[in-house]
Amino acid sequence: MQDYIGWIIGAIVLGMAAWPIMHIVPSAAQKRQIAFRIKAQSLGMQVQLRRTKLPQELKSQYQHIETATCYFLPELDSELDGTFTAIRSQNAHREWFWIHQHPTAQWINKMLVIYDALPDNILAVEQSRNGSAIYWYEKGELEAVTDVFERLQEMNKILIR
Repeated sequence: MQDYIGWIIGAIVLGMAAWPIMHIVPSAAQKRQIAFRIKAQSLGMQVQLRRTKLPQELKSQYQHIETATCYFLPELDSELDGTFTAIRSQNAHREWFWIHQHPTAQWINKMLVIYDALPDNILAVEQSRNGSAIYWYEKGELEAVTDVFERLQEMNKILIR
């Protein structure tokens, strides 16, 4: 029995040394996320880990949006006054509602045409004088980043009258 104690202690020490090293190597999901963000930056988007400022009554029902990643595309010539955040309704794919404040009817009509065509993985949209942002889970293939970029370009086009 005493012969095995040395082996057991040696295995424990070796395991304690190897454990941190095993966690240095990124997982497949982390590698995909890194690839998404590199692709986004190469296209001119900014990847931001920011939270939407949800009203208290919506926080529990829409907490999944607070963990989504924000991809932002600047627009320097925007004529939109204010910042408007629209969240996709959990009850219907093509229903959006604005939190805090909503744009004028003229802007809403332009925005909803694009919002309704967004894929299901887009959880929220924010548009302001600075540009457009999409909140989404970074899932799917690398081509999804190009799709997000094209959608942001479409959203930025309507910001210029």
